[in-house]
Amino acid sequence: MVRDGREALAYLAGKELYAKRADYPLPCLVLFDLKMPKMSGLDVLRWIRSQPAHLALRVIVFSSSKLLVDVNAAHALRIDAYVVKPGPYDEWVAMVDNLNVYWLKGR
Repeated sequence: MVRDGREALAYLAGKELYAKRADYPLPCLVLFDLKMPKMSGLDVLRWIRSQPAHLALRVIVFSSSKLLVDVNAAHALRIDAYVVKPGPYDEWVAMVDNLNVYWLKGR
């Protein structure tokens, strides 16, 4: 797990603290918010989609924003899914279970 957009890029690029791929392997799925510190989620997504090595990387946007402009901007950058953050705890648990089944076990 990383804390902000710049750290996400460093991880995915295998730079800085994340240079040793044996310790920091490429993920099979990226889950991130549009509103991140230091770099927006859309900027991270633009970078991911500009990298030939990451074109097939599955990306899920996990955001509190329901704004159509945010949803459309993310889809224009070829995300795999857009999930609006749930409210109560039981909805979080159900959402995580669904993500796990569909994106990690079901593929």
